[in-house]
Amino acid sequence: MGKKNIVLNNKLDVFVECPSATKDRGTSVIRGWRENDYILMDIPKFKHPFPLNTYNQATWLIRYVHEGEVIGFRVKGRESISSCNIFALDYPNKIETLVLRKQLRAALNMPVRFHTSSDPETSLKYKGMSTDISLGGIKIKLSEKVKKSDSYFITLYLPMGGTVNYMQCEILKSVYGQRSCELGLKFINVSKEHEKAINSCIQQFSDVLDTEEDLLPV
Repeated sequence: MGKKNIVLNNKLDVFVECPSATKDRGTSVIRGWRENDYILMDIPKFKHPFPLNTYNQATWLIRYVHEGEVIGFRVKGRESISSCNIFALDYPNKIETLVLRKQLRAALNMPVRFHTSSDPETSLKYKGMSTDISLGGIKIKLSEKVKKSDSYFITLYLPMGGTVNYMQCEILKSVYGQRSCELGLKFINVSKEHEKAINSCIQQFSDVLDTEEDLLPV
């Protein structure tokens, strides 16, 4: 991820989230701003009723696409003015970006093992299941919370047989429940052998062309 100066435009369509309140993603439109002070946008629209006034001053996550990159930032809300359909937020002091990559992604449930070390003798091991996979990364669900480590590795038990062992990965996204967690992982330094096995799996089970999602870690 890189950090750049923010680029805003009037009538800019954005995706809006309030992570502390709901997992739903809303939409809005930027209407104006004062640099280093505030941003004005339409009151966000969500699929389900959302009590915006209760969370006016919560932390909000804003994302939009600009010149082939997804730009995202987190800011505190200020107030909503229903009569004008306007929601005011703080101006961000930093943004994060990720280049869009078109990749074949398969919605696929397969057993995985998540490791905190490449050494089987010292590694903590977590059992789980994948939810989808691409050549760039994988989303998994684990039945317990993961302890922090300097490095992570994943083993995949492929549905057509065979195993991809101890592939290094990075946590890009994490959602924790009371006893479980969901992780969005990025593969690191994938070998040609592992890439071939994963690609074969994706080609067999994928039927959609999708973009990378969940671009900002939490």
